[in-house]
Amino acid sequence: MDRLLPGILALIVGGVAAIALFVPFSFRRRGGLTWARTLAWLALLIYVLALWAYTLLPLPDGPYRCVGVELDPLAAFVAILEPRFLALGLQNPALEQVVLNIALFVPLGALLRGLAGRGVVVATLVGLGGSLLIETTQVTGVWGVFPCAYRLFDTGDLVANTLGATIGSLIALPLFARWRPDGRVLPPPRRVTFWHRFLGMVCDLAVVVGVLVTTTAVLGLARVEYDLPAWVDATWPGSVAAFLIHAVVILGTGSSIGEHVVLLRGIETRHPRLLWRLVRLVAGIGGYVLLTLVPPPAAAVFVAVSLVVLIANRDRRGLAHLASGMTVAPARTPEKPIELG
Repeated sequence: MDRLLPGILALIVGGVAAIALFVPFSFRRRGGLTWARTLAWLALLIYVLALWAYTLLPLPDGPYRCVGVELDPLAAFVAILEPRFLALGLQNPALEQVVLNIALFVPLGALLRGLAGRGVVVATLVGLGGSLLIETTQVTGVWGVFPCAYRLFDTGDLVANTLGATIGSLIALPLFARWRPDGRVLPPPRRVTFWHRFLGMVCDLAVVVGVLVTTTAVLGLARVEYDLPAWVDATWPGSVAAFLIHAVVILGTGSSIGEHVVLLRGIETRHPRLLWRLVRLVAGIGGYVLLTLVPPPAAAVFVAVSLVVLIANRDRRGLAHLASGMTVAPARTPEKPIELG
Protein backbone atom coordinates (compact mmCIF):
# COMPACT_ATOMS: atom_id res chain seq x y z
CA MET A 1 0.00 0.00 0.00
CA ASP A 2 2.90 2.36 0.73
CA ARG A 3 4.05 1.96 -2.91
CA LEU A 4 0.56 2.52 -4.32
CA LEU A 5 -0.36 5.54 -2.19
CA PRO A 6 1.82 8.09 -4.06
CA GLY A 7 0.32 6.98 -7.37
CA ILE A 8 -3.23 7.17 -6.04
CA LEU A 9 -2.58 10.64 -4.67
CA ALA A 10 -1.15 11.74 -8.01
CA LEU A 11 -4.24 10.50 -9.89
CA ILE A 12 -6.71 12.18 -7.53
CA VAL A 13 -4.89 15.47 -7.11
CA GLY A 14 -3.85 15.51 -10.78
CA GLY A 15 -7.45 15.08 -11.91
CA VAL A 16 -8.65 17.95 -9.73
CA ALA A 17 -5.71 20.11 -10.80
CA ALA A 18 -6.41 19.38 -14.47
CA ILE A 19 -9.97 20.63 -14.06
CA ALA A 20 -9.01 23.65 -11.97
CA LEU A 21 -6.08 24.76 -14.17
CA PHE A 22 -6.52 23.48 -17.71
CA VAL A 23 -10.28 23.76 -18.30
CA PRO A 24 -10.50 27.53 -17.62
CA PHE A 25 -7.33 28.13 -19.68
CA SER A 26 -8.61 26.10 -22.62
CA PHE A 27 -12.05 27.68 -22.71
CA ARG A 28 -10.70 31.22 -22.36
CA ARG A 29 -7.92 30.83 -24.92
CA ARG A 30 -9.37 28.25 -27.33
CA GLY A 31 -13.14 28.41 -26.86
CA GLY A 32 -13.43 24.75 -25.91
CA LEU A 33 -11.70 21.42 -25.43
CA THR A 34 -10.42 18.76 -27.78
CA TRP A 35 -9.98 15.18 -26.61
CA ALA A 36 -6.36 14.92 -27.73
CA ARG A 37 -5.19 18.08 -25.98
CA THR A 38 -7.28 17.33 -22.88
CA LEU A 39 -5.75 13.86 -22.48
CA ALA A 40 -2.25 15.17 -23.14
CA TRP A 41 -2.48 17.95 -20.55
CA LEU A 42 -4.12 15.60 -18.05
CA ALA A 43 -1.24 13.17 -18.55
CA LEU A 44 1.29 15.95 -17.98
CA LEU A 45 -0.37 17.13 -14.76
CA ILE A 46 -0.65 13.63 -13.34
CA TYR A 47 2.93 12.91 -14.38
CA VAL A 48 4.29 16.01 -12.61
CA LEU A 49 2.37 15.13 -9.45
CA ALA A 50 3.58 11.54 -9.70
CA LEU A 51 7.16 12.82 -9.84
CA TRP A 52 6.54 14.80 -6.68
CA ALA A 53 4.86 11.88 -4.93
CA TYR A 54 7.43 9.20 -5.79
CA THR A 55 10.47 11.36 -5.10
CA LEU A 56 9.36 12.96 -1.81
CA LEU A 57 6.85 10.56 -0.27
CA PRO A 58 6.56 9.01 2.21
CA LEU A 59 7.67 11.86 4.45
CA PRO A 60 9.53 10.91 7.64
CA ASP A 61 7.26 9.94 10.51
CA GLY A 62 9.28 10.25 13.68
CA PRO A 63 13.08 9.94 14.10
CA TYR A 64 15.05 9.04 10.96
CA ARG A 65 18.68 8.64 9.90
CA CYS A 66 20.19 11.52 7.93
CA VAL A 67 21.62 10.49 4.56
CA GLY A 68 24.55 11.97 2.68
CA VAL A 69 25.51 12.82 -0.90
CA GLU A 70 26.79 10.64 -3.76
CA LEU A 71 28.98 12.86 -5.96
CA ASP A 72 30.21 10.15 -8.35
CA PRO A 73 27.75 10.13 -11.29
CA LEU A 74 29.01 6.71 -12.44
CA ALA A 75 28.69 4.96 -9.07
CA ALA A 76 25.17 3.73 -9.77
CA PHE A 77 26.20 2.34 -13.16
CA VAL A 78 29.39 0.69 -11.86
CA ALA A 79 27.39 -0.97 -9.07
CA ILE A 80 25.46 -2.93 -11.70
CA LEU A 81 28.65 -4.85 -12.54
CA GLU A 82 29.48 -5.82 -8.97
CA PRO A 83 29.65 -9.64 -8.66
CA ARG A 84 27.16 -9.71 -5.78
CA PHE A 85 24.60 -7.93 -7.96
CA LEU A 86 25.44 -9.69 -11.24
CA ALA A 87 24.71 -13.01 -9.54
CA LEU A 88 21.08 -11.91 -9.11
CA GLY A 89 20.49 -11.60 -12.86
CA LEU A 90 17.42 -9.55 -13.76
CA GLN A 91 16.77 -9.02 -10.05
CA ASN A 92 19.89 -6.89 -9.84
CA PRO A 93 18.80 -4.00 -7.56
CA ALA A 94 21.42 -1.60 -8.96
CA LEU A 95 20.21 -2.26 -12.51
CA GLU A 96 16.61 -1.87 -11.40
CA GLN A 97 17.34 1.51 -9.84
CA VAL A 98 19.06 2.85 -12.97
CA VAL A 99 16.36 1.56 -15.33
CA LEU A 100 13.56 3.01 -13.20
CA ASN A 101 15.30 6.38 -12.95
CA ILE A 102 15.62 6.46 -16.74
CA ALA A 103 12.01 5.35 -17.25
CA LEU A 104 10.78 7.98 -14.78
CA PHE A 105 11.75 10.82 -17.13
CA VAL A 106 10.87 9.22 -20.48
CA PRO A 107 7.28 10.63 -20.36
CA LEU A 108 8.68 14.12 -19.77
CA GLY A 109 10.62 14.12 -23.03
CA ALA A 110 7.65 12.68 -24.93
CA LEU A 111 5.16 15.20 -23.52
CA LEU A 112 7.49 18.12 -24.21
CA ARG A 113 7.63 17.10 -27.87
CA GLY A 114 3.89 16.45 -28.12
CA LEU A 115 2.51 19.46 -26.25
CA ALA A 116 5.17 22.11 -26.83
CA GLY A 117 6.78 20.84 -30.03
CA ARG A 118 10.22 20.92 -28.35
CA GLY A 119 13.04 18.69 -29.48
CA VAL A 120 15.86 16.71 -27.94
CA VAL A 121 17.94 19.66 -26.73
CA VAL A 122 15.08 21.23 -24.76
CA ALA A 123 14.00 17.83 -23.40
CA THR A 124 17.54 17.13 -22.21
CA LEU A 125 17.88 20.53 -20.50
CA VAL A 126 14.44 20.33 -18.89
CA GLY A 127 15.16 16.77 -17.74
CA LEU A 128 18.45 17.90 -16.17
CA GLY A 129 16.81 20.91 -14.54
CA GLY A 130 13.85 18.92 -13.21
CA SER A 131 16.09 16.19 -11.82
CA LEU A 132 18.39 18.76 -10.20
CA LEU A 133 15.38 20.43 -8.57
CA ILE A 134 14.21 17.11 -7.16
CA GLU A 135 17.64 16.12 -5.87
CA THR A 136 18.20 19.55 -4.32
CA THR A 137 14.82 19.38 -2.64
CA GLN A 138 15.78 16.03 -1.16
CA VAL A 139 19.26 17.03 0.04
CA THR A 140 17.94 20.20 1.72
CA GLY A 141 15.30 18.29 3.67
CA VAL A 142 12.51 19.77 1.50
CA TRP A 143 14.11 23.22 1.70
CA GLY A 144 14.52 23.25 5.45
CA VAL A 145 11.22 21.68 6.46
CA PHE A 146 13.20 18.76 7.93
CA PRO A 147 16.46 19.17 9.86
CA CYS A 148 18.47 17.07 7.39
CA ALA A 149 18.10 15.03 4.21
CA TYR A 150 15.99 11.89 4.45
CA ARG A 151 16.70 10.94 0.81
CA LEU A 152 20.08 10.57 -0.88
CA PHE A 153 21.34 13.25 -3.29
CA ASP A 154 22.74 11.07 -6.07
CA THR A 155 24.43 12.56 -9.13
CA GLY A 156 23.86 9.19 -10.82
CA ASP A 157 20.13 9.94 -10.66
CA LEU A 158 20.80 13.22 -12.48
CA VAL A 159 22.47 11.32 -15.32
CA ALA A 160 19.77 8.64 -15.52
CA ASN A 161 16.88 11.12 -15.37
CA THR A 162 18.41 13.35 -18.03
CA LEU A 163 19.03 10.33 -20.26
CA GLY A 164 15.39 9.30 -19.77
CA ALA A 165 14.09 12.69 -20.95
CA THR A 166 16.33 12.51 -24.02
CA ILE A 167 15.16 8.98 -24.84
CA GLY A 168 11.52 10.03 -24.40
CA SER A 169 11.94 12.84 -26.91
CA LEU A 170 13.59 10.52 -29.44
CA ILE A 171 10.92 7.84 -29.01
CA ALA A 172 8.15 10.41 -29.48
CA LEU A 173 9.67 11.89 -32.64
CA PRO A 174 8.04 9.49 -35.16
CA LEU A 175 4.72 9.59 -33.30
CA PHE A 176 4.34 13.37 -33.11
CA ALA A 177 5.81 13.92 -36.56
CA ARG A 178 2.40 12.77 -37.84
CA TRP A 179 0.13 13.59 -34.90
CA ARG A 180 0.05 16.36 -32.35
CA PRO A 181 -2.70 17.39 -29.94
CA ASP A 182 -4.99 19.72 -31.85
CA GLY A 183 -3.84 23.30 -31.30
CA ARG A 184 -6.46 25.11 -33.40
CA VAL A 185 -8.53 27.85 -31.79
CA LEU A 186 -12.18 26.88 -31.56
CA PRO A 187 -15.06 29.34 -31.85
CA PRO A 188 -16.96 30.20 -28.66
CA PRO A 189 -19.87 27.82 -27.93
CA ARG A 190 -23.03 28.85 -29.79
CA ARG A 191 -25.42 26.50 -28.02
CA VAL A 192 -25.68 24.73 -24.70
CA THR A 193 -24.77 21.07 -24.90
CA PHE A 194 -24.91 18.35 -22.28
CA TRP A 195 -21.12 18.17 -22.17
CA HIS A 196 -20.77 21.91 -21.53
CA ARG A 197 -23.21 21.70 -18.66
CA PHE A 198 -21.69 18.48 -17.31
CA LEU A 199 -18.18 19.92 -17.43
CA GLY A 200 -19.41 23.02 -15.62
CA MET A 201 -20.85 20.82 -12.86
CA VAL A 202 -17.59 18.92 -12.61
CA CYS A 203 -15.71 22.22 -12.22
CA ASP A 204 -18.04 23.21 -9.39
CA LEU A 205 -17.40 19.89 -7.68
CA ALA A 206 -13.65 20.30 -8.22
CA VAL A 207 -13.75 23.59 -6.33
CA VAL A 208 -15.53 21.85 -3.43
CA VAL A 209 -13.01 18.99 -3.37
CA GLY A 210 -10.07 21.39 -3.53
CA VAL A 211 -11.39 23.55 -0.69
CA LEU A 212 -12.25 20.51 1.44
CA VAL A 213 -8.85 18.87 0.98
CA THR A 214 -6.91 22.10 1.53
CA THR A 215 -8.90 23.24 4.57
CA THR A 216 -8.85 19.83 6.23
CA ALA A 217 -5.11 19.41 5.65
CA VAL A 218 -4.22 22.89 6.93
CA LEU A 219 -6.40 22.62 10.02
CA GLY A 220 -5.13 19.11 10.71
CA LEU A 221 -1.52 20.29 10.61
CA ALA A 222 -2.39 23.31 12.75
CA ARG A 223 -4.04 21.09 15.32
CA VAL A 224 -0.93 18.89 15.63
CA GLU A 225 1.46 21.86 15.67
CA TYR A 226 -0.43 23.98 18.20
CA ASP A 227 -2.33 21.30 20.13
CA LEU A 228 -5.74 22.59 19.08
CA PRO A 229 -9.01 20.80 20.02
CA ALA A 230 -10.22 17.80 18.04
CA TRP A 231 -13.03 19.61 16.23
CA VAL A 232 -10.47 21.71 14.32
CA ASP A 233 -9.61 18.90 11.86
CA ALA A 234 -13.24 17.99 11.18
CA THR A 235 -14.56 18.32 7.63
CA TRP A 236 -17.29 20.87 8.36
CA PRO A 237 -15.03 23.96 8.25
CA GLY A 238 -14.07 23.00 4.69
CA SER A 239 -17.71 22.52 3.73
CA VAL A 240 -18.62 25.91 5.14
CA ALA A 241 -15.73 27.53 3.27
CA ALA A 242 -16.75 25.85 -0.01
CA PHE A 243 -20.37 26.93 0.46
CA LEU A 244 -19.36 30.56 1.10
CA ILE A 245 -17.11 30.64 -1.99
CA HIS A 246 -19.90 29.38 -4.24
CA ALA A 247 -22.41 31.67 -2.51
CA VAL A 248 -20.35 34.78 -3.25
CA VAL A 249 -20.09 33.92 -6.95
CA ILE A 250 -23.71 32.81 -7.48
CA LEU A 251 -25.33 35.57 -5.43
CA GLY A 252 -23.09 38.14 -7.08
CA THR A 253 -23.40 37.02 -10.70
CA GLY A 254 -26.30 34.58 -11.00
CA SER A 255 -24.02 31.89 -12.44
CA SER A 256 -21.84 29.25 -10.83
CA ILE A 257 -18.06 29.07 -10.97
CA GLY A 258 -18.28 26.13 -13.37
CA GLU A 259 -20.58 28.04 -15.72
CA HIS A 260 -18.14 30.96 -15.82
CA VAL A 261 -15.35 28.52 -16.63
CA VAL A 262 -17.09 26.93 -19.61
CA LEU A 263 -18.47 30.26 -20.88
CA LEU A 264 -22.12 29.75 -19.92
CA ARG A 265 -24.43 32.09 -18.00
CA GLY A 266 -27.74 31.92 -16.24
CA ILE A 267 -30.46 34.17 -17.64
CA GLU A 268 -32.80 35.37 -14.90
CA THR A 269 -36.56 35.70 -15.42
CA ARG A 270 -37.84 36.23 -11.86
CA HIS A 271 -37.61 39.05 -9.33
CA PRO A 272 -36.24 39.87 -6.84
CA ARG A 273 -33.04 38.53 -8.34
CA LEU A 274 -31.20 38.03 -5.04
CA LEU A 275 -33.96 35.77 -3.70
CA TRP A 276 -33.97 33.53 -6.78
CA ARG A 277 -30.19 33.46 -6.89
CA LEU A 278 -30.34 32.13 -3.34
CA VAL A 279 -32.79 29.45 -4.51
CA ARG A 280 -30.42 28.64 -7.37
CA LEU A 281 -27.54 28.30 -4.88
CA VAL A 282 -29.40 25.95 -2.52
CA ALA A 283 -30.89 23.87 -5.34
CA GLY A 284 -27.49 23.48 -6.98
CA ILE A 285 -23.90 23.22 -5.81
CA GLY A 286 -24.69 24.93 -2.49
CA GLY A 287 -27.23 22.23 -1.66
CA TYR A 288 -24.70 19.54 -2.46
CA VAL A 289 -22.13 21.13 -0.12
CA LEU A 290 -24.67 21.33 2.70
CA LEU A 291 -25.57 17.66 2.19
CA THR A 292 -21.93 16.66 2.65
CA LEU A 293 -22.46 17.62 6.30
CA VAL A 294 -25.08 14.90 6.81
CA PRO A 295 -24.55 11.12 6.68
CA PRO A 296 -24.35 9.49 3.21
CA PRO A 297 -25.81 8.82 0.74
CA ALA A 298 -27.67 12.15 0.76
CA ALA A 299 -25.05 14.06 -1.26
CA ALA A 300 -24.63 11.21 -3.77
CA VAL A 301 -28.41 10.99 -4.29
CA PHE A 302 -28.53 14.75 -4.85
CA VAL A 303 -25.86 14.49 -7.58
CA ALA A 304 -27.69 11.59 -9.24
CA VAL A 305 -31.01 13.48 -9.28
CA SER A 306 -29.28 16.57 -10.69
CA LEU A 307 -27.78 14.53 -13.53
CA VAL A 308 -31.12 12.90 -14.34
CA VAL A 309 -32.80 16.31 -14.52
CA LEU A 310 -30.03 17.67 -16.74
CA ILE A 311 -30.30 14.73 -19.13
CA ALA A 312 -34.09 14.88 -19.23
CA ASN A 313 -34.26 18.56 -20.22
CA ARG A 314 -33.58 19.38 -23.86
CA ASP A 315 -32.80 22.98 -22.97
CA ARG A 316 -30.08 21.66 -20.59
CA ARG A 317 -31.47 23.36 -17.53
CA GLY A 318 -30.50 21.62 -14.34
CA LEU A 319 -32.27 21.29 -11.03
CA ALA A 320 -30.99 24.67 -9.85
CA HIS A 321 -32.19 26.46 -13.00
CA LEU A 322 -35.62 24.87 -12.87
CA ALA A 323 -36.06 25.76 -9.20
CA SER A 324 -35.01 29.39 -9.75
CA GLY A 325 -36.75 29.90 -13.09
CA MET A 326 -33.49 30.54 -14.90
CA THR A 327 -32.43 29.48 -18.36
CA VAL A 328 -28.84 28.91 -19.44
CA ALA A 329 -27.10 30.23 -22.55
CA PRO A 330 -23.60 30.75 -23.96
CA ALA A 331 -21.94 33.71 -22.28
CA ARG A 332 -20.81 35.34 -25.52
CA THR A 333 -24.18 35.55 -27.25
CA PRO A 334 -26.83 38.30 -26.97
CA GLU A 335 -29.34 37.84 -24.18
CA LYS A 336 -32.32 36.82 -26.28
CA PRO A 337 -34.44 33.67 -26.66
CA ILE A 338 -32.53 30.98 -28.57
CA GLU A 339 -33.22 27.43 -29.51
CA LEU A 340 -31.05 25.27 -27.26
CA GLY A 341 -30.27 21.64 -27.81
